Amino acid sequence: MKYQLLLLVLVAAGVKGNSISVSSEYIAEGGAFVVTCTYTATNDVTETKIKWKKDDVDFTAAQNANVKMFAANKESKYEVMKAGKDDIGKYSCIIEQTISGSVTTQPTLTTNTVYVRGMMAMSAVPSEDYKTAVLKCSFFGDKIDSIEWTSPAYAVITSDTTHSIAATSYTDHVSESVLTLKSLESSSNFGTYTCKASWTTNPYSVTQMPHLSRQHSTSASTKIHTLFIVILVILLVVVLAALAFVVYKYYKKR
Repeated sequence: MKYQLLLLVLVAAGVKGNSISVSSEYIAEGGAFVVTCTYTATNDVTETKIKWKKDDVDFTAAQNANVKMFAANKESKYEVMKAGKDDIGKYSCIIEQTISGSVTTQPTLTTNTVYVRGMMAMSAVPSEDYKTAVLKCSFFGDKIDSIEWTSPAYAVITSDTTHSIAATSYTDHVSESVLTLKSLESSSNFGTYTCKASWTTNPYSVTQMPHLSRQHSTSASTKIHTLFIVILVILLVVVLAALAFVVYKYYKKR
């Protein structure tokens, strides 16, 4: 009984001060961050092992390759040098310590969600009749707080009789903004637009520049023109064939 009580005291001493921290919870795409798992241990702790997880899933071999153990400082660090969308999530470390030959697993330590902020696909697609167009911009990370669209003439766009900006959607850490142009009659509708996404927490912004090209406006007329040429060539071939047949019959009679 006395031995068991002593073991409990040692275990309790071993977990005191255990913690997990991240260098930053908001990182720009391509930036770096470090998750640190810190533990304490008495002289009776003969071995400490750290197991890492992301979103409750064990680290892959590639992720474990970026884990470094610093026994002298009683720390284990997971380092990401070039963060991307796949690095978004909650990181956990599980501390296993051996005391007097018995392995004790400490409670799991978990960070808040680490968000990496960046840009995804953008598009500018006209309708088939080329009377309207839909422009989309998407960004990953935590949900953006505001989006600002500007026209090729650098004017800020708001929803009105010629423009419609849908409410920003947010799914699987991706925010998407959609701008609909209700009319393409004016040449000023063509060109490069900008959509600027901004976050207020740990302020940050990023801009995409979808381009709406005029070349699509000639696609229908180009198809008609091509069809006209094909028909003309066919008629010309038929006429030449008929003429050749008439000439052949004429000379045959002679």
